[in-house]
Amino acid sequence: MNEIRPSDWENLTFNIMSLSDKETVIDKFKEIGRYPDIKNLYSENADADKYMRYIILFYDIGSQLRIIYQDTGRRKYEAAILAGFRLNAKNKFTGSVEKSIYGFDPLTNKAIISYLRIIKNPTYAQLAIFQDSFYIESQKLKNPNEKTKDVIQNIIKLRSEIESLTKEFLSGDTSQKLIYDIYESIEEENLLLKPEDVAKKLSHNKKVANE
Repeated sequence: MNEIRPSDWENLTFNIMSLSDKETVIDKFKEIGRYPDIKNLYSENADADKYMRYIILFYDIGSQLRIIYQDTGRRKYEAAILAGFRLNAKNKFTGSVEKSIYGFDPLTNKAIISYLRIIKNPTYAQLAIFQDSFYIESQKLKNPNEKTKDVIQNIIKLRSEIESLTKEFLSGDTSQKLIYDIYESIEEENLLLKPEDVAKKLSHNKKVANE
């Protein structure tokens, strides 16, 4: 690993590298522990604090690892090592760790999404709007009165925007299961919206789709 100075970690939203050996992330930064999905991670996984450290080191916009390691696979490895995970005799992480850092553990995925919403709420909100707009435009294809060519162009544009926002939101992580979980989280939230909220959102989505 490239040499990183202690001062390099000061750009983290929550500087976990300043914690003492006895402190956990949610002990020091209580606002993180208020989120239900992060609480669940700590209550159900004995290595939760390591996973929380990994999440911050990999995904935080101020992480020095984002600057040093453009390759996401290498960044995952370095973040996991710094978080406290150890390699086995075959020089690999255990199966459960591999499963979590590559997006196959639902519990960890939900904690990742919660943390990303803490630090990047505007991006998450924008992603949700474009997802809704994509659905609306897709539904128009079923209507014979719609101009199919225009609708398809809108769909292509929206898909590109969604892919770009997703990449930005996940700091370049392309784990398909994690991406699926993000979209599912957005869909679940939309189902909980009040009717008046839905009306406002649909009005805004139509404007986005036509821009």
